[in-house]
Amino acid sequence: MATNMPTEVISIHNDMVLELSDNMTGPELDRLKHLLGDDTLTPADKEKIETVQQLFICLMDKIFISYGNYEKLIPKLKRIKPSLCLIVNRYTKERNTILKLKEDKEEIVISMDRPVYTTKEGSEASFLTCTVHPVPENIEWRKDKSTQSWQKVLSDNRKYFYGEKTPTLVIRYPNKPMDEGNYQCMAETRGKEVAGDIVHLKVLAKKSKIRKTTTNMTRQSDDPIDRSETEDQSQPAGGKRATVCQTDQGSRMFFNVNTDIDITRQASETDISDTFTRVTRQSERLRKAKLKKKCIQVCLDITAARSASEPSSLHLAEEFKHYLLEGGTIQLTDESQTVLQIVKDSFEITPETTPEDGSPYVNISHSQFTVPVGKTAIIQTYVISSSEVTSIQWFKKEDDEDIPIAFDNKQYFGGSILSPTLIIRKTTISDHGQYLCTATNCNGTGLSNMTVLSLQSGKSRTL
Repeated sequence: MATNMPTEVISIHNDMVLELSDNMTGPELDRLKHLLGDDTLTPADKEKIETVQQLFICLMDKIFISYGNYEKLIPKLKRIKPSLCLIVNRYTKERNTILKLKEDKEEIVISMDRPVYTTKEGSEASFLTCTVHPVPENIEWRKDKSTQSWQKVLSDNRKYFYGEKTPTLVIRYPNKPMDEGNYQCMAETRGKEVAGDIVHLKVLAKKSKIRKTTTNMTRQSDDPIDRSETEDQSQPAGGKRATVCQTDQGSRMFFNVNTDIDITRQASETDISDTFTRVTRQSERLRKAKLKKKCIQVCLDITAARSASEPSSLHLAEEFKHYLLEGGTIQLTDESQTVLQIVKDSFEITPETTPEDGSPYVNISHSQFTVPVGKTAIIQTYVISSSEVTSIQWFKKEDDEDIPIAFDNKQYFGGSILSPTLIIRKTTISDHGQYLCTATNCNGTGLSNMTVLSLQSGKSRTL
């Protein structure tokens, strides 16, 4: 198969396959084919494959593995014979050493696959496909209407997503006035900064009604959450036990206002509660709004999700925060119709329960996501940590194994420290299943609640 991989890396791969072949019996090969399942190998594939070499060629053709990337295969090998994993890890380490030496000598190359991108207003997401080689230390996107006054596009884990391993810019629900314009990717490594080609995003105005921002975050049932399904006590593959984040127990949100108002007026608390309900479209989720004398501090006590159809309390807090940061207002019903002046750097969101060991709190916004096959799935995720987060990792559960997801900048995007949300482009039936996210800081690793991605066939409407 055609590849631009260095010949040394290909040679290492071939040596690894030969050693695996020498250490794997015929029955073990048959069991491995069985463990790979029909989603990976068709019955015809299994019948045709008689050697380890033939198996690896088939898996490479199906992009199940690639040179040096065997993450999906390792758990299967472990179930057959753990010593096979040691062989793979040894050759992978050798491959990484060679690539690191080459990267130190290489110049940064940023490639865009086209000069003009076109998308429809209100679509699930627009992808400005970008590759950067070697993987940079830092990525930044910037935008401007005329290329005369560039502005940084923040990877905000809400509307814009990109990272060092997945430099493609993903724009959620593109909007013509806001998102149409010129874009440029900037990459930095070892003090060197390189600018990519300037590309243009054209957003076609939507004639029909605009999609609500809750699309792609839906459940098909209003039944109470089954705690046994949404909490997972398992350990992600290949590491020490992570601290499991508890199922949503509620959150608190704080922000300050500079407006001089009577904090004893109870109707003001009701006005704030009504605004929260209107913005989040969730009734009876705000237990209480309080006004405290500190400037004036607003305290919102948000209840936990009551059913599988509701977003987490943390998601509601984030949604309301961004509403206020983006110019939304809270207007009181007093005689002066007072509009509260929000102090924009005063927001604080705290979950009701957090890991006692100081590891990150990881929350997936919904217990189930439903999208049509072929569309983009955006599994919204939040990480709260008192210490700097050093890594994010996603897993998909298969046969009671936690399989690490490799962010390939082709189908899987996001999963970065700034944008931990998982984005799956052009979903297939094989993407259906359970997903988990971990975040690590100096204190340990926090494990999210579990979510299920359901795929709809045909043109079923996502609620």
